[in-house]
Amino acid sequence: MFELSGYQHNSLTTFFMKEKIPVILDQEIDQLEPAYFWGGGGRLALKIGVSIPDYKKYIGDRLIVDLISTPKSLEKIEANIKEGGLPIAAKVANGTQKKDNVEYID
Repeated sequence: MFELSGYQHNSLTTFFMKEKIPVILDQEIDQLEPAYFWGGGGRLALKIGVSIPDYKKYIGDRLIVDLISTPKSLEKIEANIKEGGLPIAAKVANGTQKKDNVEYID
């Protein structure tokens, strides 16, 4: 990703990228009230808060707003963990498997 963005791993931001690549914004974020969210700031420990209208204006025609994922209830996450799967975000380990369009680590 460094070649496209100019940012190192885990410090990515959609602002000031080297290449003007498409940006996907989940429609759940697009519908937030108040219309404001936090995102990567270009450094490991830096976050940027931005209004959604300003973000859309800056990103322009590169922005794709779509449903990326459906939030799961805490009960469903706990049930999946009891079945032996851990959400991929928990930690990277050996192989992965997919259940219900969610990737889990073995």
